[in-house]
Amino acid sequence: MPRNLVTNLSAVTGIRELVGFNKDGPDQVLVLVMAHDSSGHPEVAFLSVSGGKLAPLSYDPSSREDRHMLKHLSAWDHDYGETSAYIN
Repeated sequence: MPRNLVTNLSAVTGIRELVGFNKDGPDQVLVLVMAHDSSGHPEVAFLSVSGGKLAPLSYDPSSREDRHMLKHLSAWDHDYGETSAYIN
């Protein structure tokens, strides 16, 4: 019986959570990355699956909308249209 083989495409450190896929960029995954400063807030970025490169999205901690977005992305449940995913 053949065994499933795992192929490591690249190593990316600091990823805290895989959030979702980019409908407009099938090679990109939305991720939360551990904070690089003393704020403790994760950073939001797109990860290129084929290249392993992170493209950070802008985030303004003084913006109410940005804080709400980060809280939503950090939640343990996510809705994708008519499908919901959550950690049990």
